[in-house]
Amino acid sequence: MADCSWRARVSGNPDYNILNTKTRLGDDVDFYHDFRSPSISAHNFESNAENLDIVESGTKTNAAGDVIGRRTAWVIPTGAARVFWTEGDEFWFVQADSLRVAKAVEQQCFSN
Repeated sequence: MADCSWRARVSGNPDYNILNTKTRLGDDVDFYHDFRSPSISAHNFESNAENLDIVESGTKTNAAGDVIGRRTAWVIPTGAARVFWTEGDEFWFVQADSLRVAKAVEQQCFSN
């Protein structure tokens, strides 16, 4: 569905990155990764979690089922959605035109 090589290219860099791309089916997808500091990641998570259109909230787990952070998703009235999470001291989000696409890209590209 999406080009997942972006995650490997930005992981461990000393700042933050954002990428606007499309899935193979033409859906717009935005990725954001911030790894400047634990406090900035916490701020990013909390400020995104203030959205009134939260549809999911819980923990982020890896492929083994271990909790690696917090995870939340929101959908705005236009249908666009953002899935965001912390992974250790890092903050990530996937944003797309629908929750279905955002979750599919998260599952494909960010399931450890």
